[in-house]
Amino acid sequence: MHVSVYLPFLLSALFGALMPALSRRLPPHHATWLLSVGAAVLAVTSAGCLTLLALTAAARVPPIAAAGDLSIAALTRHDPVHEPIALAAVGAVIVLAAVFARALVRRVLAIGQIYRSARELPGTQLVVVVDTADDAAAVACAVPGRVGRILVSRDLLTGLPPDQRAALLGHEWSHLAHRHYLHQAVVDVAATLNPFLRSLPAATRFTTERWADEDAAAATGDRAVLARTVAAAGLMSRGARSAVASAVALPAGGSAVPQRVRALLAEPPRRRPGVTAVAAALVMLAGVAATDATWDAHQMLERAQDVSAARSA
Repeated sequence: MHVSVYLPFLLSALFGALMPALSRRLPPHHATWLLSVGAAVLAVTSAGCLTLLALTAAARVPPIAAAGDLSIAALTRHDPVHEPIALAAVGAVIVLAAVFARALVRRVLAIGQIYRSARELPGTQLVVVVDTADDAAAVACAVPGRVGRILVSRDLLTGLPPDQRAALLGHEWSHLAHRHYLHQAVVDVAATLNPFLRSLPAATRFTTERWADEDAAAATGDRAVLARTVAAAGLMSRGARSAVASAVALPAGGSAVPQRVRALLAEPPRRRPGVTAVAAALVMLAGVAATDATWDAHQMLERAQDVSAARSA
């Protein structure tokens, strides 16, 4: 293992630093897919390379080396990873594995709970209208499930004119149709496995909101109406939601309302092949580097086994 084992970390840092800004220059559905797929690949490749670094420390422990018929001298001679780095990798693997497992379990449980909530909502219609308390904020959110539902408060519906009402429901329908909560879940969990990606969850929340905005604007045929709807829903929907809803349900107001309104008052975003190519190249290069590092590690272990077998003969 040489430079290739470290490349996924560098590429993750570049992706995490560049993508929040680059994603705002792309059509939101392209940006969302780049963020979620890129985060998943970079999390897996960086975790794999971190494990390879930790493996070099574990393989030099005498009982492990003996169990694997490995020559410690050969490992030391052929392994370019310094022992302090390898030991630090062992600690990082243990910590990140625990954090990742906790985040994954919590997200799976949250999705399961919100699916049950969608199933238990009253009625059989896609849109479920609820009454809120006088001091509660208006509610509008997509609740994913086997049959997703749109939960909206009566106050919010009656507070919007018909064209904005249609725009609001179109926005929430887009969240359900494209399963935006899955993109967010993938990026959130990937960021726990690779801290270099910690800027991506917020960027993904923004691009999924923009994706739903653009879908609703296309459906209504009036970007200005959707801009007014986003602004109104953002003001009326300022309320605390449960931990499950915050993690899974997709609210109408969402995040970064001023930026979304400005985007809707401008021309629809156009494709930028160059930006997409740069982001995709970072992800693919990480995959190639991880594959090369894995092959190097395999070769190193085989040489150590050959030396051990020759000495035993």
